[in-house]
Amino acid sequence: MRLADTRDTLSSRVGEVEAELRAAQQLISSKSSALLILLTEKEQRLSQLTQQKTEIETKLHSKEAILSSKESLVASKDSIIGGLQEQLDHLRKSHTAQDRKI
Repeated sequence: MRLADTRDTLSSRVGEVEAELRAAQQLISSKSSALLILLTEKEQRLSQLTQQKTEIETKLHSKEAILSSKESLVASKDSIIGGLQEQLDHLRKSHTAQDRKI
């Protein structure tokens, strides 16, 4: 009788362990699915942020190019103003010299 009781006890315990194992496998599967979903969401967010970064960098480069063009225009304007100022000074000197002659 003891052998039969031991066999029944072991059989019952094997059933319990198998049930625990199935529960653990289901938990692992559930956690794996949740982690996979989370990973997918994070990858999508990273992709969005990378795209936004690229867009911002493109806008920045465009603005830098515009700024460079404006700086070039300012330098050209300053050069033109300097040339006109020299011509005006020359005309004033010339006009002053002519007034002295008269």
